[in-house]
Amino acid sequence: MSDTSHIFIVGTSRSGTSLLRNTLNASEELAITGETHFLGGVSSIRCLYEYYSAQGVSQPLSSEFAKTTRSSQSGLRDRIRRKGNLADHDTALAVADLIYARSDGFWENRKDSVEREKLVSGLQMANQSDSAVFDLLMNLYAGDKRIRGEKTPGHVFHVPTLLSWFPEARFVHIIRDLRAVYVSQQKKKMEQKGEKITRRHQLVRKNKRLHEYYVMANVSAHWIRVMQLDGLYRERYSDRYLSLKYEDFVKDPESSLSGICSFAGVDYSPNMLRQVFVNSSLVGRHWDKHNPISVSSGIDPGAAVRWKEHLSDVDDRFLRVLGKSYLRKLGYI
Repeated sequence: MSDTSHIFIVGTSRSGTSLLRNTLNASEELAITGETHFLGGVSSIRCLYEYYSAQGVSQPLSSEFAKTTRSSQSGLRDRIRRKGNLADHDTALAVADLIYARSDGFWENRKDSVEREKLVSGLQMANQSDSAVFDLLMNLYAGDKRIRGEKTPGHVFHVPTLLSWFPEARFVHIIRDLRAVYVSQQKKKMEQKGEKITRRHQLVRKNKRLHEYYVMANVSAHWIRVMQLDGLYRERYSDRYLSLKYEDFVKDPESSLSGICSFAGVDYSPNMLRQVFVNSSLVGRHWDKHNPISVSSGIDPGAAVRWKEHLSDVDDRFLRVLGKSYLRKLGYI
């Protein structure tokens, strides 16, 4: 039996992490929860600083730094910490309310099956330990499955921290062409509404071209830094860290998934790919029942290049310049 305790799916946002998670969750051995954003995110300014100062990944982000909004976004653990001492029953109840309010994002349809008292008692036993709280959330989602895990793309910045918490964990990093990531992110940002769109985005979105360059700059900063981290992680954690290209996955999902399962120490089954996907996503969350024409069985290999229909020649050239070295290294140009 594999010594793998956890599987973490990481990468840049809009790179296919949800597709990979949904596919792996079809295994009888794996249960990977959705995005908890437990450790928070990192700003594009911080990405550029780390990249050009060659800070590497020897030190995880400090909790003090993680609370500074100019350089990073606070995570779920910071909101839990602000509630107080978890050993206190009332505090644990307040944290449980916080988690249940957010759980549509990472527990999805299992929220109703998690007993509140089980969560509250688990929080009290965690006794202020970040790793114990995080593990509790994954365990409650996993149920009887022997390997638990989580999918937050931004946790790619926190691999050293997560390995210090869970030494037997394994990481799967899915990489996608910078230009495809930009196209997907631009579309998402233009369609976001309500609390999901920041005040800054609301302002720059008034000018379509300004917004495009704004998103392009942020996406490029993150993508380039993540590519730098990928090289460092592959060198330092070769037995615990696997990276693969999204394009390879959708073009030959059977071979790719078989390799991932071997890396994770679980049995591969063709049934993991015998699902119905829409635009590389499971029908369960994204299917429009009034538009069944868009439904297809299996993973559509055309998803690898569909972004080309939505990117101008000018933007293509600009992104090629920004990500030139890594785009070449990965074989994208």
